[in-house]
Amino acid sequence: MLSATAKTRKIVGLVYPGAVLLDLAAPMEVFHFASDTLGEETGAAPAPYDVEIWGLARGPVPSMSGLSMMATSVLGDSLAGIDTVLVPGAKSGNPDVYRDRRILDWLQGLPGQVRRIVAVGSGAFLLAEAGLLRGRRATTHWRDSDLLKRGYPDVTVLKDVIFTADGPIYSSAGVVGAIDQALALVEEDHGRTASLKVAKRLVVLARRPGDHTQLSSFLSSQTRSVRFGELLDWIYRSLRADLSVPRLAEMAAMSPRNFTRVFREELGRPPAEFVRAVRVEVASRLIAEGNDMFGAVSRECGFASEEQMRRAFQAVLKLSPRDFHDRNAARGKLRAAAR
Repeated sequence: MLSATAKTRKIVGLVYPGAVLLDLAAPMEVFHFASDTLGEETGAAPAPYDVEIWGLARGPVPSMSGLSMMATSVLGDSLAGIDTVLVPGAKSGNPDVYRDRRILDWLQGLPGQVRRIVAVGSGAFLLAEAGLLRGRRATTHWRDSDLLKRGYPDVTVLKDVIFTADGPIYSSAGVVGAIDQALALVEEDHGRTASLKVAKRLVVLARRPGDHTQLSSFLSSQTRSVRFGELLDWIYRSLRADLSVPRLAEMAAMSPRNFTRVFREELGRPPAEFVRAVRVEVASRLIAEGNDMFGAVSRECGFASEEQMRRAFQAVLKLSPRDFHDRNAARGKLRAAAR
C-alpha cells in the first residue's frame, strides 16, 4: 500500500519512427493504471507514476504499424527527475533504426542518471548497439535471440525467459512479456499486493516470474498443431476432466493407438506428456501467485493427488512445488528489500 508521502516516479517512453507501438503502449498502460488504481488509496497524495513520451522531435511519430504516438519532449531535454526509461523495438534487424546516432548518444548518457533502463522486445538491439548490454544478461523476443547473440557476442542472451534484469538494465521478450515485466517493476516499487491490484484492473493473470518460458506448452503446441487445435484448447480449459488417452482419442474420433501415433507425430510428444506439462504450467502460475495450498492447487489442475503433482513438477521443472514456491517467495523478499 502506498504511503501518503510516496513520491511520483517519472516513466519516459522513447519513441522513434518505426517503433513497435505495443512495445511502448503495453507497459505504459500498466504504469498508467497503477497510478489510477493505487492513487485511489492515497487521495490527494502524489500519483505513483507520471508517464511521458520522448522523441527526436515533438509531435506525432509514426510507429511500425502506421499509427502515430505523440512525443511531448525531445531527447535533448534534461534527464532530471526521470526514474525509468522504456525502449521499444522495431522491425527485426533494421540497422537504420538501431544505428541512429542521435538515439544511441542519448541512451549512452542514461546510466547513472536514471534508475532503470528497460528494453522491450527487440529494443534490446538498441541497448546492445549503445553498449549498455556489454557483459550483461539480456533477453529479447524468441525469434530474434540468435540474431542478438550473433550480432553482440559480448551479451549473454537468455533465449527462453520472459524478462530479466542485470543491474539497472532490464529486458523482456515482447509485448506480453513487457506487461509481466512492468507489473514486476510495480511490485519492486510498491509491493506484491499493489502489483496484484493492477493486474486485476488490467484483467490479466498475475504476472509470471521472469524465468518462465516464453512459449508455454499450450501455445507452442497450438502453433504446431493443425488437426488437434480445438482438442488442445479443450484440454487447457478442462484440466479437472478425464484427460486419459482413451477419452481424448474418443473426442478426436480415433482409436487410442492411432491417436497416440498421430499426436506424437504432430506435436512431438505423447498425449499424456502434453497433459502433464500443461497441468504443471497452470499449477506453477498459481503457486507463483503465492498459493501454497498445494493440495488445492493439485485438485484445481487435475492431478490425482498432491504427490502426483510433486512427481510431475520434478519431471518437468526439476524441482518440487515447495521449492518452486520458496524460490519465488525469496525473489519477492529481495525485491522488497531493494525498495
